[in-house]
Amino acid sequence: MKKTYKNNIISIIIVLFMILELGCKKQNDFLNAKPEGALTTIATISDVQKLLNDEEVFNDSGSPGLGEASTDDYYLTSTTWTSNFEAIEQNAYIWAKEIYPAGVGYNDWDLPYKQVYNANIVLDALPNIITQQSEANVAKGEALFYRSFAFYNLVQQFALPYNSKTANTDLGIPLRLNSNLNVKSIRATEQQCYNQILEDLQTAISLLPVSSQYD
Repeated sequence: MKKTYKNNIISIIIVLFMILELGCKKQNDFLNAKPEGALTTIATISDVQKLLNDEEVFNDSGSPGLGEASTDDYYLTSTTWTSNFEAIEQNAYIWAKEIYPAGVGYNDWDLPYKQVYNANIVLDALPNIITQQSEANVAKGEALFYRSFAFYNLVQQFALPYNSKTANTDLGIPLRLNSNLNVKSIRATEQQCYNQILEDLQTAISLLPVSSQYD
C-alpha cells in the first residue's frame, strides 16, 4: 500500500513538472513571437515597398487631429458639440484640464507611432536585402521621411511650443529609432526631437528622386 502511494506521488510530481515545462515553453514562445507579420516576411525590396505603400497606416487618418480640434478655426453650437464629438474631442475643443479619459487610447498617439514603427522595420531590414542601390536609397528616403513627419506631428501635439532658450531641457517625445520593442522608451528633449526630425529629412532629401513614380 505504501509503495503504491509513493508511486502515485512520484507520478503526480512528474506530471506537474511536465505541465510546468510546457507552460514555460508556451510563455517563451509568446514572448519571443514577432509582433508584426512584416518582421518575418520582409526579405525583398518588394516587401519593403508594400509596407511603405500601406495607405491605412501612412495616409488614412495618419495625422493627429486634436490640435486642430482645439483651435479657434471654427465654432460649434452646444448641440453639435454634444452630439457629434467624442469625449476626447469635446475636451480638446473646450481646453479641458484632462483631455484623455482614463483607460482610453487615441489615434493621435497610436497611429504616428505605428508609422514610426513601420518605418523603422524598413530601415532595419534594408541593410540585409539584396537589391539595386537606387531602389534601396528610395526606400530608405521614404522611410526616413515618414518617420520624421510622424515625429513632427507628435512633438507638435504632445510637447511645448519650441523655445530655443529652454529646448535643451524641455521634454519632447520618445524617439524610437529602431524596431526593437525591448528597448525602453525615454522622452527626449525638444532639441533632440527637432534635431532628429531635421536629420531624417535632410538624409531623405539626399536619397529621394526629384519626382515620384506614383501620381
